[in-house]
Amino acid sequence: MGRMSNLAMPEMGFEKTLEKCVDKSLDFLGDSGKKALFWHLKAEYGVTPEQICKDPSKLTNCLKKLFGPGEKSLEARLINEICKDGKRCKDVGIERSSIATFNDAVNCLKKRSARGDVRN
Repeated sequence: MGRMSNLAMPEMGFEKTLEKCVDKSLDFLGDSGKKALFWHLKAEYGVTPEQICKDPSKLTNCLKKLFGPGEKSLEARLINEICKDGKRCKDVGIERSSIATFNDAVNCLKKRSARGDVRN
């Protein structure tokens, strides 16, 4: 049982960290704006904020639908919050300059989590 628990911990760290990064990067929308975005994400894509880690593209699709070309600046905020500084991704062999999408940033976070570099 101890072994199963240890295996699950990095994934929990990844999920919770991603959820916090998404929430923080969207703070500028205000509480009402975030609630509206998350309502739309759930209603249109069947995804709650806690489930974004399972299919990050659903969040970016939702942002595209709601914000059109403005989605790119929102995606940049998400990427910057996940990566914070280039060292975080470089530690797992990914150059910050190669992270062009939210999905890329999520994969970097997932690799960091697998190494045990992600803490809540």
